[in-house]
Amino acid sequence: MAQKLIEVHDLKKYYNGGDVKALDGVTADVYKGDVIAVIGPSGGGKSTFLRSLNLLETPTSGSILFNGVDITGKKVDLPLHRQKMGMVFQHFNLFPNKTVLENLTMAPIKIKKTPKAEAEAKAMALLQKGIRSIISRDLSMQTRETLLYGSTLAGMVISRTGTGFVHSTGYGITAGF
Repeated sequence: MAQKLIEVHDLKKYYNGGDVKALDGVTADVYKGDVIAVIGPSGGGKSTFLRSLNLLETPTSGSILFNGVDITGKKVDLPLHRQKMGMVFQHFNLFPNKTVLENLTMAPIKIKKTPKAEAEAKAMALLQKGIRSIISRDLSMQTRETLLYGSTLAGMVISRTGTGFVHSTGYGITAGF
């Protein structure tokens, strides 16, 4: 049986004193390797749900367990948690003044304190696996999306030693590691 990475129980997110119910009792499980689509009308809470998974939105109530740890708890080490669960957003931006290599190595060097040579070697290995053609500063939106998908899946944006990730583009989730 696949490992359960994310457990969401009765998640609620209300605005305006409860007048607006963006999420009203969402329950879901995400297992390692799952690919899940979150589908619904505009304003239906899809983005709120995905943002809640990494506590970029604070739920009104309910719980989110990531690898067995309730991340909605008051004693959770949120920065540590976020090293293990990364997100790629529907509207994302790379640093236009940086090369692809610099964009790929920024998080490992700055956040994880990975030595520059090691981060660059991992990034180059990734680039050699299929996205070598985009080593330039002038990137189209599709190329940026490809770069971010690849970097997330390769663990360049998030902790490679982490236990999982949530990949959020549009309204889909990919769970892995």
